[in-house]
Amino acid sequence: MDASERIELDIDEFGVPCGGESSLFASFLGTISKNNTLTPLSIEHWKRREFKPFHRKILKITKSKFWYPAYLDKWILQAVNRKWAEFKCDLKNKHFGFGKTVESIMAEGLPQGVTDVTQWYTLVASWFTEKSKKMSKVNSDNAKKKKLHHTAGRRSIARIRKELRAKLARAPTRLEVFEVLHKRNDGTYIDDYAKDFMDKAAEMEGPREEVFQKLAGSEHNGRLRCMGLGPTPTTYFGVCSRGAACGSCSAGHSCADATALKEELREVKKHMDVMARFISRQFPGQNWMEDAENNHGVTSEAAPSMGSRAS
Repeated sequence: MDASERIELDIDEFGVPCGGESSLFASFLGTISKNNTLTPLSIEHWKRREFKPFHRKILKITKSKFWYPAYLDKWILQAVNRKWAEFKCDLKNKHFGFGKTVESIMAEGLPQGVTDVTQWYTLVASWFTEKSKKMSKVNSDNAKKKKLHHTAGRRSIARIRKELRAKLARAPTRLEVFEVLHKRNDGTYIDDYAKDFMDKAAEMEGPREEVFQKLAGSEHNGRLRCMGLGPTPTTYFGVCSRGAACGSCSAGHSCADATALKEELREVKKHMDVMARFISRQFPGQNWMEDAENNHGVTSEAAPSMGSRAS
């Protein structure tokens, strides 16, 4: 596919697809996650060395269909990994059960979405190991602790944040995102937990981010509630990684300063992406970034990540 025919992705300040095309992009990644040729069921973990060649193939195919900055590669692999894990989980929920054996499951034939019998056998056999049984119990216990469901449907949290930003003319707080995620179209909340959460928030004083943190409790390591895949405490809070509740920002920095800087950086990235796209169209087939590095002595590690867009 020619570069001009690729679908350009709108990326937010956290490096996550957020435009109207993000649903199509998510569906595309979901298709890849169920492709046994690109995401084999027989490899136990996504980070295993055997998966590296498949990672490269996934990115190559994705880049042939979509236009995005090179730094999105990491997020794409994370997204496919999550969808691949969910696909395997769905297969286990449908086919594994009390009284079943490897032989009885194999006798049922290949399930929908599975095309390789060897991969299917390897996956099924892994369900009967002691390691798998212990992991299943841990996952089952964690699932029972889950309190919240959401009403987002196919819309990503990044897209919801973008819609709220346009509506509010500012960056939305996580409390505002929480409300959208857990409220139906008729204005009612999806469950009592969500309603109680928002009722308590309305009674509390202080910055809305601080209120959200107090009600939501501690975060999972490296993740943030109501932010989806990608953003971390560091990228969200900036120089103040503990958020608005810390009260210890120093050297004149603040969370508001970090937000403003991220907005400026987002605009700079957008201009750089436009420039890269223009040059790639003017000089098709030429690796202009590599030539620039050779002429000016810039190493590939130091060069802007947008360089691979020209491929």
